[in-house]
Amino acid sequence: MPDDATPRPVSAIPDDPAAILFDLDGTIVDTVGTRVEAWVRTFAEVGIPAERPHLAGLIGCDGKRLAREVAALAGRQLDELRAEAIDRRSGQLFAELNTDPQPLPGIVELIAALRASGIPWSIATSSRMDQVHASLASL
Repeated sequence: MPDDATPRPVSAIPDDPAAILFDLDGTIVDTVGTRVEAWVRTFAEVGIPAERPHLAGLIGCDGKRLAREVAALAGRQLDELRAEAIDRRSGQLFAELNTDPQPLPGIVELIAALRASGIPWSIATSSRMDQVHASLASL
């Protein structure tokens, strides 16, 4: 992306990109709602109030950062160990809830087209590996 963070038009994408990198949650697999639900349940368990719309806006950032930000809004500070524990618990709940993730429309066909064209592609995620198996399997 340019230095001014202005998105480039699709026409600015090269005809023959060297590779394509996708984000996972909410970009190629419809899991944002499940992620939000896991966080809502986690914060309820630990007694920290959390609003769904605020959590939805934080999906995609590091889980420890998310935990600290939500706790700070509630007037609480989390040390590294507590933020890690909350992040891990949210991941456990997500893995339990993420039973039928669905690829977003067109992504399976896009991946097939990339494979057929020989363009390398990969998936990047801030999620822990033990949380993404069902999402990857859905592709």
